[in-house]
Amino acid sequence: MQEDKEPVFDSADTLGTSLEILAEMYSAAQWDSARMEAAANDALLVATDLADYLVLKGLPFRDAHAVVGKLVALSAAQGVTLRELSDEAMQAASPLFETGALAMLDARRSLAVRQAEGAPSPERVTERLHWWHKHLTEAETM
Repeated sequence: MQEDKEPVFDSADTLGTSLEILAEMYSAAQWDSARMEAAANDALLVATDLADYLVLKGLPFRDAHAVVGKLVALSAAQGVTLRELSDEAMQAASPLFETGALAMLDARRSLAVRQAEGAPSPERVTERLHWWHKHLTEAETM
């Protein structure tokens, strides 16, 4: 009967050790913030925001997704980034695109508009970090 407990205890031991190693790694880590931001700001990572833009203009998401897919293919065929497409190319793909719609392709803006509970906006992440800090501090005092 007790043989089913051993894997549970093994898992707990492994998790504890893994967390200790993670804490050591994290404290020694060095971050290249500029490089991280540049990588996160790849237009293809936030291309769905263009689809969201079209949805807000009334286009069903499945159609908006198809339009953005065509724009991604067009940019690849032309050897340019999605941000480098002209307003004319955007409007040819969908007349719902207004001049400057490519401003949607910004990682900081993309995060900022996501405000739902658990979303990755800076405000929501900060709230959650404060929550964890409070609860972990309380746990340490017990």
